[in-house]
Amino acid sequence: MDKIDIDLDFIEKALDFANMYIWVLDVEETREGRRFLYKYVSKGIEKFIDVKRDRLIGTPSFWIDYVYPDDRHTLEETQKILSIKREIRERYRIIDKNGKIRWLESYIYPELSDNGELKAIRGYTIDITERVKLQNKIQRSHIYLYILHKIGLLLLLKDEPEVVINYILKFLGSALNADRTYWFAVYYKDGRSYITQRAEWVRDGVTPQLDNPNTKDQPHGDKDSLIYKKLSRGKIFHERVKEISYIPTKELLETQDIKVILIVPIYIKGKYLGFLGADNTHNEELWDEESVSLFRTAAEMFGSLLLREKKQKELVEVSTRFRTLMESMPLLIAFRDKERRWIYANSATEEYLGLKGIDYIGKTTFEISNLLKDEELKEVFRRGVTFDGEVFMSGKIVEYPLFYRKDGRDIYLFIKKIPILDEDENITGVLAIGIDVTKERIKEKEREDMQKRLMYKQKLESMGLMASGISHDFNNILTVISGNISMLKELNKDKLSRRYFDNIENAIDRAKSLISSILAYTGKRVSSEENVELNSEVDKIYNLLMVSIPKNIEIVIYHSQKPIYVNFSPSQFQQVIMNLIINARDAIGKAKGLISILINKRFLTEKDITELTQPMELKEGEYALIEVKDNGPGIPSEVLDNIFDPFFSTKSSGRGLGLSVLFGLVKGHGGGINILTERNKGTTFQIFVPISKTEKSETLNEQKDSLVTRHRKRLNILVIDDEPWIREILVEILSVRGYRVEAVEDGYKALEIIEEKPDYFDLTIIDYNMPGINGLETCKRIKEIAPNISIILSSGFAFDTFAKEIEAEGLRFIPKPYKIDELERIINEVIKDNSFSN
Repeated sequence: MDKIDIDLDFIEKALDFANMYIWVLDVEETREGRRFLYKYVSKGIEKFIDVKRDRLIGTPSFWIDYVYPDDRHTLEETQKILSIKREIRERYRIIDKNGKIRWLESYIYPELSDNGELKAIRGYTIDITERVKLQNKIQRSHIYLYILHKIGLLLLLKDEPEVVINYILKFLGSALNADRTYWFAVYYKDGRSYITQRAEWVRDGVTPQLDNPNTKDQPHGDKDSLIYKKLSRGKIFHERVKEISYIPTKELLETQDIKVILIVPIYIKGKYLGFLGADNTHNEELWDEESVSLFRTAAEMFGSLLLREKKQKELVEVSTRFRTLMESMPLLIAFRDKERRWIYANSATEEYLGLKGIDYIGKTTFEISNLLKDEELKEVFRRGVTFDGEVFMSGKIVEYPLFYRKDGRDIYLFIKKIPILDEDENITGVLAIGIDVTKERIKEKEREDMQKRLMYKQKLESMGLMASGISHDFNNILTVISGNISMLKELNKDKLSRRYFDNIENAIDRAKSLISSILAYTGKRVSSEENVELNSEVDKIYNLLMVSIPKNIEIVIYHSQKPIYVNFSPSQFQQVIMNLIINARDAIGKAKGLISILINKRFLTEKDITELTQPMELKEGEYALIEVKDNGPGIPSEVLDNIFDPFFSTKSSGRGLGLSVLFGLVKGHGGGINILTERNKGTTFQIFVPISKTEKSETLNEQKDSLVTRHRKRLNILVIDDEPWIREILVEILSVRGYRVEAVEDGYKALEIIEEKPDYFDLTIIDYNMPGINGLETCKRIKEIAPNISIILSSGFAFDTFAKEIEAEGLRFIPKPYKIDELERIINEVIKDNSFSN
């Protein structure tokens, strides 16, 4: 049985967009141990390693070679426990093809044999580098802000620089993972400047330099000194020692085994007073910008303490500098006192929370919420009251995400509230910090939406495959029933028997209609198309529906100014519009309602297409728009994701195929669907289908005579079908109607018979879906042996599944189930076309 083609290209692109790839590894036991061989790997792996995925298939996995050395134990431990776990998730780093470190997350699913042995593993791997960076950034921001908070408290509570600086250096050294942090002070003597080390913090195992004579009372005003040139201009010095060009400085640092150094000047009112420094002896990695900013901020704050020590009367300036610091930071920062009243908020907080122009200082959060006009901001402050209370009750840090809309823009914040403690650990206030993560959240949501769309497409493919398979088997059964009824009608001519036979045939037609609906869901067109003009077709449907629309509902049609033509079967187009109108009617119910139908053209950009509910395979361009809008209650969000599923229905009765059939018909005609719905305001279905290139088409009326022309020549027919019931009934009924008929169960036996008697058969009736070689391949081989044989191909699958192949071979097709009269009509046409009727 053939399978429906899955759009692997779409899946590959979706995986690539989501920075992930999937893989399957076979497990092979060898004398040397277990080996993992690539059975399948998606193209996305090429983004990580410099190997084409096609070359990996069948080769042993060498992925561990790319794993960061410190993380290889993760994969090695995974291999040991694969046999006893159903699912494993692991996070590790790799060194990619460009030499960069990436964070990955792999989901691994072992496949065990009946005796519990591992026979294969499969899974998928996602690039989570950006997520880890964001998490690290948030975590590092929390640490840095906490350190600044601690330093700020120290500066407010302590006056002795020598005491405070030891805490500051310890905080900074731990935060930056430095080996040493230190404070050098500048002093002047005899018109020259000197530098001397006053304090130091060192990591365990690192040699202290506080007593090193080279760090004491050294001339600092050397105009050729690289460090002095930078620091005296207020610039930082941040270098790898091996890259320093000034030899005296380089040699001095090398004697201390320093590999990378960071020095930040301390300035007080434009006067250079010394510097804070940090270095590493164990690696050469430069610190990032955020770490440097922390160091610079700490230096400024410590410089403020030095100023306060010299001039106590300038204490107000320290507060001003602190406020300036808060204003310069790209964060929302606010303080509340122990009475929960606001004592400070920086301008970023005022901007984000709508506080500009409001007298909020000295008021509680709840009081401020009553001053605001924006309802969403009111809710933000009310939530703030709850979390402030949690901090005061528990004395612990509280974190929570915050989402709201302001001025039509989505805002995502990460909020952290830190209790401010005095020396006795009593809470004296709350520091609230907000980090804007809107950009990161939007990117994450885009990836989630793509993954959700990918999963939904896979679900549709799977359900389509199931629907197509059921339809194929059911159509074979109906073909057998239909054939037997035709045979019985030949043998029983009395009117009573014919009446019952006609009832059975009517039931078969209804079953055939149901199968057509199921096939429509798969997106395969099963009927002929015409150029239909939308305005006139909608008018016809309106006239048909008026009897079924209650008087409480009004229907209004807005026609397009000019005719719009689309390639559609009229009956299927009626099915699309009627399903939408009936769906709208049922939604409105007994209330007074309005259903509007709009016909128009719409140009869709690539951005427009990505925003559709079901974009399917649409590409940028102009489309015909059929819009059906109602003023019903709207579609609940929990229902919206399932409305196109077959047999899903919110009604107490009904088979639930209406919208799934609509979905398949629109998809099969290269269209797309968009749904706009709002609670208690109604729903709008927008159907987009390609506009026909020609505005007029002429269709040939098919011959529908019930009488079949008999041939003067008695035809020899070969039936090829793997279903024994179908073979038997075709042999019997075609024989009764005057044909000589033979039947075989597969293509190989058919080829053997035709090779023995290449000129004997006039016609073959071949089933497309057979074991061994399928019907189309059988046709090709028959034509090579006996070119004059006429061929009719049949199948219970939708014609579109293999339409291009059949049309390319110039063959006739009849879908199952079919009536014998219909088959005989096609036999007449095929034989007539091939000049066998005389």
